[in-house]
Amino acid sequence: LETLRTGDRNKRSELLAHLESRGIFLNDLRKMEKFKHCDEFDILLSLATGQSALTRTERAKKANTFLESLKPQAREIVELLLEKYAQNGLDELTPQVFDVEPFRSKYNFSTIVQILRENGGFDFNTLIHNLKQALYEDYKEEVS
Repeated sequence: LETLRTGDRNKRSELLAHLESRGIFLNDLRKMEKFKHCDEFDILLSLATGQSALTRTERAKKANTFLESLKPQAREIVELLLEKYAQNGLDELTPQVFDVEPFRSKYNFSTIVQILRENGGFDFNTLIHNLKQALYEDYKEEVS
């Protein structure tokens, strides 16, 4: 499950292909109403434990402590990133996300970089790493 938390697209694709070779088709599971708005991590966790899967929106709310640690401008950027995550999952959390709405109309990339540097010295990769840690903080110990 750690591979699903890291969001590394290539490793996640390899894992998903491996699961499919074992008869676990996450794309089919994602079509089920109860998994429709969940990421792969929560679908598999739900299957393994029998607990209800968190939606991406519910998971995004788990990043509140991280948000509270940021200054207002950086917090706004991270809130927009969390909205993108809630809509489409971890694949949204790449530098290309800043080329689309709502980022394009609010910020240019150099402004985002400056805001992140001024608010904790983050570069994009560090920000995304910290954000993913915040999203899955409750499973850090259990799944590592």
